[in-house]
Amino acid sequence: MGAGKPRVVLDTNVLVSALGWNGPERRLYRSCLAGVIQLCISIPLVDELIRVMSYPKLGFSVQDQQVMIQDILRVGCFPSELPVVRVIQEDPADDRVLACALACGADRIVTGDAHLLNLGTFHGIRILKAAAWLQQFDETRGAGDR
Repeated sequence: MGAGKPRVVLDTNVLVSALGWNGPERRLYRSCLAGVIQLCISIPLVDELIRVMSYPKLGFSVQDQQVMIQDILRVGCFPSELPVVRVIQEDPADDRVLACALACGADRIVTGDAHLLNLGTFHGIRILKAAAWLQQFDETRGAGDR
């Protein structure tokens, strides 16, 4: 883990989009795999990802699912303990994302989830969509196609 490397929690919806579609979510995920960004994730989030990726309507192959999980296990920063967080009353499962961000000392949460996005920040951690975060990230690094 490099000094100064951004630490980011990618919500399940971002990871699913990264696997299935070629957009900002995939670019962000690839930056995590390349070591430019530190992926922060927890076992409950991996469990949720495994469950969602197996939905037949998404059509992901078992091999694609396995490769993604192996990559996440290889590059992800996993907290040893998760704090109890109770913030999102409308969808308590979203609290797992916030708990992971706190436990890992994340700089950002990247999500497409309205409940999380509506918070804007949580304990000083910015909550953004993938495209918005990538734009800010590129501007701070001097832009360019990464």
